[in-house]
Amino acid sequence: RLRDVQIVYRDEAADKQYKLKIDEALSQAPASSPLQLSMRGTFSDKPYSLVLSADSLSELIRGTSTWALSKAQLDIANTVMDISGSLDRSSQALAGQVSIRINGNELNEIGSLLNYPLPELGAFSVASEIRLQSDMIQFDDLKLMALERSAQGTIRYDFKNKTPAALKATISIPEFDTALLNAFQNIGSSTSTPPLSTQADTQYEPEKETEDASPLPDIPWESLKAIDASLNLSIGRLTHNALQLQDINTTVTLANGDLQIPIAFTYDGASSSGRLAVKTSSDTPQVTLSLATDSIAIAPIITALGGDPRFSGQSGSGTLDTRSQGKDIMTLIRSTTLNLQLADTRLDTQAGRMFASKNLSLAIEAGGFFTLSARGEFLERPFDIDARSSPLPEDKKAVSLQLDINACDTKLKLRSSSYSKPEGDLIDYNFAASGNNLCGYLGPLEQFIGRNADFYAVARGRLKNETGSMNIKTLKLGNIVVDANVR
Repeated sequence: RLRDVQIVYRDEAADKQYKLKIDEALSQAPASSPLQLSMRGTFSDKPYSLVLSADSLSELIRGTSTWALSKAQLDIANTVMDISGSLDRSSQALAGQVSIRINGNELNEIGSLLNYPLPELGAFSVASEIRLQSDMIQFDDLKLMALERSAQGTIRYDFKNKTPAALKATISIPEFDTALLNAFQNIGSSTSTPPLSTQADTQYEPEKETEDASPLPDIPWESLKAIDASLNLSIGRLTHNALQLQDINTTVTLANGDLQIPIAFTYDGASSSGRLAVKTSSDTPQVTLSLATDSIAIAPIITALGGDPRFSGQSGSGTLDTRSQGKDIMTLIRSTTLNLQLADTRLDTQAGRMFASKNLSLAIEAGGFFTLSARGEFLERPFDIDARSSPLPEDKKAVSLQLDINACDTKLKLRSSSYSKPEGDLIDYNFAASGNNLCGYLGPLEQFIGRNADFYAVARGRLKNETGSMNIKTLKLGNIVVDANVR
């Protein structure tokens, strides 16, 4: 029997202190009789109680038979932890089974015991049947509950004679809302005031830039080779703002540093699928992403991304494929290629139909050069767009842009070349435009330019830094014809 015992431990490295007080502890443990223990007191000024019953300590030490832990119950910080199980040391390989149940009112109350902030989850529970062996640990019938949401599954970790170690898991989540992640924000942040000596000695000094400094270091691709993993994940419904995805299924595999994440889900009654692949086993890491979807509603996506909720519409079936390679982020960005195909898409506002595309095609090459093609209606008037950028044959650092727009009764053709010079950027351009009444926008000018409000314009010019010039060869608005130079 123990009474009024106090133990204080100070972690000087973390500058934290922990105090355990035993008000009373009772134990019965004869040599070959079962172990019985009860204890009560405070830990960091929080009351606790502990009850334990198990086989004799001599059986545990000898290891000639299975040692059973009948009951271990700890009640502290409005949290109750129950553990029972057995340990077998009779063979050369260690083996054990543990049943664990944890139920609490607030996880952060446990964090306050350890002087470490934890998320505020409200009522929570953890339960699992754990199998232990010398080369693996497995969590069967794992059940988690927090924030009024639940998850269940199994986890297995193999580590003996395996390089890298192997992790396998199957997790099922009936419903999840990303707003719940707010509970994990600012975890670990400290608002405490540093000592006065530290404040006095600390002065702001701007970082000195060096020519050799790299603002974006290499991505730690080697970390993907630290472990092999296989994760089967299913989520019945995932909510993010107004966006809802259903029946999400993925099997994540990580082997020899190569990551594969195929995914399938349903949105707005339409099926979608995709795949993210990261390959680090090659000399240069490669990243690919593909996505295919049927026709879906646009409004929830716009709202989820923080856009104007007054926009709505419907996208048609589409595909997206991207590829990139490199060891750092900037190299990945520069090497990215993209191909987007989208059919029968419309964008509406409260005032009516704003945009409708029968087909839209966008291709981006490494270096950012692109090709865009679209056909449809804009403000209920027909249009088609073709645009392309490419390097100039005579100067690979210069960019050529070709743009052709045909909207209702108006045609626009623009050609430009952009150069990066030591004295500044330079753009040479020429364009031609023609049409009848500029899709109706010249109507208010008919009293000045005549009732036949057709127009025609040809011009060329140059933009350099913040200055520019334009030579209008011909500008015809109805009955008015103008030639001009503008600087």
